[in-house]
Amino acid sequence: MTSRQRTLAGVVLGFIIAFVVSLLTGQNFIQAIYGAIFIAMIVGVFIAVLSWAMEYAERKGYTGWLGFLLVLILNILGVFILLVLPDRANGR
Repeated sequence: MTSRQRTLAGVVLGFIIAFVVSLLTGQNFIQAIYGAIFIAMIVGVFIAVLSWAMEYAERKGYTGWLGFLLVLILNILGVFILLVLPDRANGR
């Protein structure tokens, strides 16, 4: 699954869940759509950053989980650590 597919799936799933929850909590249709769009954008950005970190770590020769956990736990500091890690990939 590519980053684009993960991000799109996260946005769609985030929108659907947020829309249903908004309707169930008593918001009208238009407010539910606006709220769901806002939540879907936040979820999409979060998933895109995590997915990018996984793929970037794999390109550097590390396991994808290292990139995922660095960004998930350490946030911005994790991105900087991931950027300065030396390449371990063979042939580079």
